[in-house]
Amino acid sequence: MNTFEWDADKLFYRPGELFFTKDSTSSQFDSESLATARTRTGVNAIPASLLTRVDELKFKPVIAVGTAYQVSDKLRATGDVRLGSAEGIRIGPKTHAGAGLEYRLLSWLPIRVGAAYLQLDDEDTGSQIGGGIGLDLVGFNLAASANRRSTGLGHDTIVMFTVFSRGM
Repeated sequence: MNTFEWDADKLFYRPGELFFTKDSTSSQFDSESLATARTRTGVNAIPASLLTRVDELKFKPVIAVGTAYQVSDKLRATGDVRLGSAEGIRIGPKTHAGAGLEYRLLSWLPIRVGAAYLQLDDEDTGSQIGGGIGLDLVGFNLAASANRRSTGLGHDTIVMFTVFSRGM
């Protein structure tokens, strides 16, 4: 649950004014609070589209569900679905539906693969595929993984190495 809201008292607007006449020049670029800026009219009024955008920038509700099933001593299957909105502040795709497998070749050697369908907005979809290998030794997990994401925005490849300690 996220209850984020902009603190309008901490947002500022900086209009710019330059005046030139034959005999003098003057300028004003002082910032003012958003509340004060909302009362401006005329040429120096804050654009209505900016005010609307600030009011609309909120986290929209997201529903996320995930599951894992231990198929055997060596094989685990996972799946997750996340349904959100293309509006407001986003921290991920509008829709993400993925599945993965972890196979333990040896009890301390997990091999992982996964794939997902992505929908960034109503017109842009894509996919991602990833895999990795780990070592679980004496309270430490060392892992290396790679992920390839393809959408209408292009292609990204991410490589990651992690070290995690569970204590002893």
